[in-house]
Amino acid sequence: MVGRNSQSAPAGNDGVASLGTSVPTTITVSGPWTALDVAGREVSAPALGDWVQVPAWKRFSDTIVYRVTVTLPERTARVEIDLGDLGDVGEAAVVVVNGALVGAALWVPYRLQSTGSVWVEGADLLEVRVTNSAANYFDGALRPSGLIGPVRLLVWPARGA
Repeated sequence: MVGRNSQSAPAGNDGVASLGTSVPTTITVSGPWTALDVAGREVSAPALGDWVQVPAWKRFSDTIVYRVTVTLPERTARVEIDLGDLGDVGEAAVVVVNGALVGAALWVPYRLQSTGSVWVEGADLLEVRVTNSAANYFDGALRPSGLIGPVRLLVWPARGA
């Protein structure tokens, strides 16, 4: 499910006016998310949740691939992917859109920018590969782990859209 609402552009987004608007559309990506292991098998890891809160996952240490299909409301010039600003990814995330690498987010704020060229009209596949700390497995540290969210897309429309 995808929720939409317009809001003012966040502070510090220089150059937004050159994209034709200073007000992006905010899309909250709530799912349904699919969680996969690195071999591509579906797993029961919490989608948008902390692994350490689930007894079977609390000492897990590795990478989980989260996938969701999103549809943007219009042709885009730029999309900012907000994986959560207050440490809501445990610990590192690599983001891929439609098979194209967008980048890695390794610390707060977990935000990445992509150009509209990686997004297509219609359904887009958003993939977030989250790797947590090995301390959970080796030391029982129980550091927050997973794609905790919320996941939001800030979408600036392309000119003439």
